[in-house]
Amino acid sequence: MLVSLILPSLNEGERLQQTVVSLLRHTDVPFEIIVVDNGSTDGSSQFLRGDFDKRVGLLHSEQRLGVVGARHAGAAHAKGEVFVFSDAHILYPENWLAPLLSELVDDVALVGPGLTNWGDPDGPMVAGYGWRDLGLEVWPLQPAAEAAYDVGIIGGGCHVIRRDLFEKLGGYDIGMVAWGSEDQELCLRLWSLGYRVRVVPSVRVQHYFRESVEYATWPHVNYNKLRLIFQHFCPKRVEQSFQRLANEPGFQEAFAKIESSDVWDRRCLLDEKRVRDAEWFFREFVPGVQLSRGPGSE
Repeated sequence: MLVSLILPSLNEGERLQQTVVSLLRHTDVPFEIIVVDNGSTDGSSQFLRGDFDKRVGLLHSEQRLGVVGARHAGAAHAKGEVFVFSDAHILYPENWLAPLLSELVDDVALVGPGLTNWGDPDGPMVAGYGWRDLGLEVWPLQPAAEAAYDVGIIGGGCHVIRRDLFEKLGGYDIGMVAWGSEDQELCLRLWSLGYRVRVVPSVRVQHYFRESVEYATWPHVNYNKLRLIFQHFCPKRVEQSFQRLANEPGFQEAFAKIESSDVWDRRCLLDEKRVRDAEWFFREFVPGVQLSRGPGSE
């Protein structure tokens, strides 16, 4: 079985090469690496243009494709039966992939490792994510066990999915722009369709956590949040999310764009196949974010 490791990259500097080298040294199954240079201007992918390693391919886009566009571009060129979508600022330990692949069975659709800070492999770990509130502010989860277990959301730093399922689902929401919420939406969609998402805390990868994302603006971030909200939430949660987001920068611009988008068609298609709704997801994974029904509600 061939595994395709897909790395979108934008101005990563030396971290891109360090990520690629760690994958080459420590990946323990047959693999290929596809680096998608997403409009970098810092020359960070130049090391791949020579005779570097035949297992590493480079796709270069002059235009910025956004996270979803770059991941889909890499997937379109991939040959593997399994996709690993990875950030280009991660250090991988020895024998990291086999334990993740071993969990990818039956109805388990998406698997990810635990994340520690770059340079601190034995430090505090992030083992999946939840939501702090209905504004979809994510908060990191501490590991609940050493063995693998189900979790609501696996972040995009590293996650593993079977190619056939990825293609069946249509991949990420291709209407999302720049950066933000694409991984949350995919995980919520998988749970809605009857699949499971799991974290493997015994695998610890080092992730460079950015303080900000240079290519994402508030209208982009809020537009992607609104796409997730309209596709998955019940009317009452939509209303409460609006109340939480309405005063954020760029919200009105994002909402104006969402009104003419394809999000309504996507919602209808998902509702035809859904076996769990977002309320199930909240009960299982975000119990602290209660659905307030207001005065006079039953």
